[in-house]
Amino acid sequence: MSAGSLTASPTTGPGKINEEICLDLIYSYSFSISDSFGDGFCCAEGYGSYVLKIGQNVIATGGDFGKSEQFWFSFQDCTVDSDCDDGDISTMNTCRKEAKACMHTLKACSEYGHMVSINATTNNFPEAVNWDIKDHNGDVKYEGGPYELSKTTYFANTCLADGIYTFSNLGTDFIGLKIGVGDDTPLVNEQYMWPDKSKEFVIGDPSTAPPTSASPTSASTTSNKLLCSCEEDKDSLTIEFMADTASELENKIFIDSLHGSTWKERYRLQNFDSSSLNTFNICLDKHSCHRLKITDSASNGICCEKGNGWYKAYWNGLELDHEPFENDHGREQKIFVGCPDSVFEYTNAPFNQETIVPSLPSTQISTLSSNFPSVRPSFVPSKKPKAYLEHDIESKIGDGCVNNFSFTSAFFTHEGSACNACRFCSGSTLGSLFDPRTYSTCIECDTNDNECKEFKVFTTFDKAWRMWFFTLLTSDASTSDDPDRIILEASNNFNGKAGSSANSWITLYDSDQGPGLSFLSRKEEKSFLFTNDLDFKHYAITFARKSDSSKLQVGHYKIIQSYIKECSSFLFEQLTGKMMPAHKTLVPTKEPTNKPTA
Repeated sequence: MSAGSLTASPTTGPGKINEEICLDLIYSYSFSISDSFGDGFCCAEGYGSYVLKIGQNVIATGGDFGKSEQFWFSFQDCTVDSDCDDGDISTMNTCRKEAKACMHTLKACSEYGHMVSINATTNNFPEAVNWDIKDHNGDVKYEGGPYELSKTTYFANTCLADGIYTFSNLGTDFIGLKIGVGDDTPLVNEQYMWPDKSKEFVIGDPSTAPPTSASPTSASTTSNKLLCSCEEDKDSLTIEFMADTASELENKIFIDSLHGSTWKERYRLQNFDSSSLNTFNICLDKHSCHRLKITDSASNGICCEKGNGWYKAYWNGLELDHEPFENDHGREQKIFVGCPDSVFEYTNAPFNQETIVPSLPSTQISTLSSNFPSVRPSFVPSKKPKAYLEHDIESKIGDGCVNNFSFTSAFFTHEGSACNACRFCSGSTLGSLFDPRTYSTCIECDTNDNECKEFKVFTTFDKAWRMWFFTLLTSDASTSDDPDRIILEASNNFNGKAGSSANSWITLYDSDQGPGLSFLSRKEEKSFLFTNDLDFKHYAITFARKSDSSKLQVGHYKIIQSYIKECSSFLFEQLTGKMMPAHKTLVPTKEPTNKPTA
């Protein structure tokens, strides 16, 4: 409830709770009651009930309500129900004359509207998704986002009355969208709902539907309207694509950005108007490496068997060179932009090899807006940007940072004996230790004085690499549950069996050998640096529990991120001759012992 002033004085009797609250007459109030088991409090487990009174006048009673029940009321003189009309088609209005109050309860959806399903499919950046549905008055009726998982469909349902509605993508990444009622044909079915784009749809009586415009049927120029001018931290990629007669079914254009060691799809363009000029302008982060890829499922390009198709690409208004997209090079072409000149050199070789690219620093999320005129980009007298071909990259870096890894964990005493008096807290898993999108990793033990003190995580890589730093994202729990000690060890002969005497480990880092641990800031990254010149395939990190706590909260362990940064730095130096440190230089806490751990 909300009120200007509110006081409560509960009194209890056998099986009965009375609560009196003083409410201001000028406000409206909401009353809600819920049951976590979903069966109310009548009648399977006794005959419980509630009574709501204003003064001595009863305005509502209940108990057999299932999961929850809610209604609204306000103080108002009334004689009939129509005096309480709140103008909301979704509520039933009731006059409580004796109590001088109006009650409003939700109707069943079938009494005033239709249950509408909304399926939103995320792309690469679920955290950047935000959308809403508004009615013709501009009132928000439903909204969604942000989300946690990419390439995932999220389902929602809401009841909407007959009328015209507008779905708007308010985020900075596109989504797939399907809106429907029951099993009928979807009202909206968009594979790419672009940022800042809106879509009207009609619920109920089709006579209220907005007028529709005819789509072009001749070989006209079609503008796919995106962004014309980019923000200061972004550069413009413009694509002019003259489709042939089969482009609608056979051609796709992908724009990818390099994130760490992998390409992430940013945009996919398809369903082109055949025999038409399609123009796109997309803003991309100017500090990142990007790839334009055009494909043809028939492997004959866009010229000349099915019309005289062609394409041009411009980076900040300057045209990029490329081979004609025809039979000889007609399956796929790729152009790289925004990448260091020292990494790739332009050649006239065909675009028909698989792409393998170096690992560079992570990119930023690029944004997209709508409503710009489709125009040919301006030309500024300047040297043409270089277009980089994939075979040049492959010859220099091979498979880049490709590496597989696995992990396991175990609990030990301080003496190194395996123990089983500790376990993961409910809802926590070993996987959550490596995934910052999940809750912090929690370990709970039977008592705080049992001998099971250490939680040890073993990470194995297919290819050995040199680890000289790692990062922890601290938990948001109490500092009393932070690790008391952290030890990092490395090995090249771990047999996969935790605690086996056949394993030998070298200690790289031990918090007890330095200034100790301090996790004063919560949910913040803390870096640990040490000296190490050797490559290892196996790394083991130990988190020791404090002696006065039965729990251990360890946040997230970013060993995979450390590998990506170190590999990216190595490849960058190999390709360019320039050093790009994987981590800012700090004084290591202590040199490793380089001796097997006892």
